[in-house]
Amino acid sequence: SGTAGGGGYVLKVAAAGPASGTYTASPNANSMHVFGTGGGGGGGGGGGDNNPNAQSGGSGGIGFQELSVSGGTGYPYNVGSQGNGGPWGHGAGTSGNNGGSTSVNGFTANGGNGGRADGRNNPDGSTGSASGVDMSSMRSNVVSPTPSPLSGVTSSGVIFGMLGGGGAGGGNQGHSGVPGMKGGILIYENTAN
Repeated sequence: SGTAGGGGYVLKVAAAGPASGTYTASPNANSMHVFGTGGGGGGGGGGGDNNPNAQSGGSGGIGFQELSVSGGTGYPYNVGSQGNGGPWGHGAGTSGNNGGSTSVNGFTANGGNGGRADGRNNPDGSTGSASGVDMSSMRSNVVSPTPSPLSGVTSSGVIFGMLGGGGAGGGNQGHSGVPGMKGGILIYENTAN
């Protein structure tokens, strides 16, 4: 008989948040590769009356990890949602919401923090962290008010730029903050069976 887990890595799950499910390892699989990003934090809502610009939300953490699996075993996963942008206010807006975390089988990519509504001496929302190989500091912050939920979940080289970015702050002219980008996950296993 052949050696278990001897096949090449194949994509088994590709999902954008918010989502959850269970990845069940194929009978011969003994290893999984996970690429994941948490949801981006929402931008802070702008205020009127010459208040300072609201801050942008932080990008979700992004990482890669190789993990052991047992053939036939189910592994629940969760994909983080984007943080909503904070609403604007006449005097001051409201801070954006944090992005949700993405996780499976011991891997976690935390969501980015929401942007503050009062930009006075406040930095943008902090970037999330990730377990395994943490690539959060290598991501460029992609901001889009209309994210396409699955266009970035086609290969490991694309997911990083399309998902998990923080939302822009609402400025100081009564604009609401932009939502962050959704989290995403790619799960590969080492068998073609």
